[in-house]
Amino acid sequence: MTQPNEVVDLAVALFVTPIILSGIRVFEPRVRAFVVAFVLSLLVALVSTIAEGFAAYQLFNTLEHSMYAVAGALAAAGTIRIWQRGGAWRR
Repeated sequence: MTQPNEVVDLAVALFVTPIILSGIRVFEPRVRAFVVAFVLSLLVALVSTIAEGFAAYQLFNTLEHSMYAVAGALAAAGTIRIWQRGGAWRR
């Protein structure tokens, strides 16, 4: 059964996604691809969270957790890459 907070999470993600994707034009192509992969993996996970309550529970549950794992791995890889490149905030 779908919980209200899951629907709100998806609604917020669907609202914020175009804003994020419109703001990544300033980055180089490989960074854009990275951000798009991260955002899409989160969207698939959120949609799967809701879909598992209606049909094919096992399939959507597996897809949900797999996509959250992919998003987490991408976030970790991005954090490591940013840390290695350094920046004005790091001395």
